[in-house]
Amino acid sequence: MNFKIFIVILVSISVSYNGFSQRVDYNKIVLPPDATTDDFGEKLVQLAWQNNPDNEFVKNEKKIAQVNLKQANWTWLNQITATGNLNELSINQNPESNILFPRYNFGVSIPLGIFVQNPTESKIAKLNIEQADLTIKKQKLIIRNEVLKAYQNYLLAERIFKLRSDVTEDEYANFLSVEEKFETGEATLEEYKEATKLYNTELEKRITAENKVEISRLELEMLIGVPLNEVN
Repeated sequence: MNFKIFIVILVSISVSYNGFSQRVDYNKIVLPPDATTDDFGEKLVQLAWQNNPDNEFVKNEKKIAQVNLKQANWTWLNQITATGNLNELSINQNPESNILFPRYNFGVSIPLGIFVQNPTESKIAKLNIEQADLTIKKQKLIIRNEVLKAYQNYLLAERIFKLRSDVTEDEYANFLSVEEKFETGEATLEEYKEATKLYNTELEKRITAENKVEISRLELEMLIGVPLNEVN
């Protein structure tokens, strides 16, 4: 095989491998509290992560797991017992009558299971921390998805409301024109009724669209924990 072709193939494989081995940067999924951005959607995600009670729950789970690890690392001390005694005759300091040696003894009891149990408990505690980290990462993905979807729904509702407002204004202008003509006899009653019906239909649609804007705003504010107009 031509050496240049081999190099090209090798580079292509390397690039492909790096592409498949990319890992998620969770500091980009949710920006750190001290990070700033001009992207309004990212600000909303950042706020939701700071203010959502569910997030505090998963953070506390990690803190509990960390405490359990510290506790597991020191429980071996509770399994070690020290024993000691003083020979009865050693109290009597008469060297002629005290023939028992030693006068006192001291011992330490270490269960053999400590060498298996404690490393196992520490390993379980470490795995619980890893599980808590995974839960936090999953929660970040969920929060980002929910917030950005709610934000897009809000933007969509606003656009629809604007369109409905424009159409309603046009129908209102047409209604006023037909009403004026009807009063001067230039338009029939049927034409007046039709113009009124069209205007009322568009007005109802605009009111419905406005309601959807308010609902989507409330849903978004529930996620971020603050009024939308206070986000800057």
